Amino acid sequence: MGGFPFFCCCRFAHAHFAVVLRHTNFMFRTRYIPAIAWTLLIAVLSFLPGKDLPSITIFQFDKFVHFVFYFIQYALLAYAAGHDTGRGVRRVALPSQSVQYLLLITTILFGFGIEVCQGAFTQDRIFDLYDGLANGIGAVGAFITCGAVFSRAD
Repeated sequence: MGGFPFFCCCRFAHAHFAVVLRHTNFMFRTRYIPAIAWTLLIAVLSFLPGKDLPSITIFQFDKFVHFVFYFIQYALLAYAAGHDTGRGVRRVALPSQSVQYLLLITTILFGFGIEVCQGAFTQDRIFDLYDGLANGIGAVGAFITCGAVFSRAD
């Protein structure tokens, strides 16, 4: 009998979620899948032991990888938060300027948060300020590039 209220609450939440999904555009929902998958990939790779990662001898290649990962993350988030333009199949315009700034701040904070967590919660990974800066610069680069290349939905 103790599980009955929990069951009712879960049933209500499930029914509410189903209604929300039914009224949400299918394209809108599926645009988030790449952004979520990419974010999970970054998190998993960031917490792998350093000895499990491939060794590359190119000078500062690591910073370039950080830049590219967070460039892609911001671009995928901007695509996911964008709006259908109605001009062709799967044409998406950037979200409003305020949403773009929110995505930029979120991406930068995620990048620095991952670096802090590496230093605090792993044995063989350390916090690297320059990795965090490369993450942020990648997000800013995508912010600028997306704003210059794609149309806005303001």
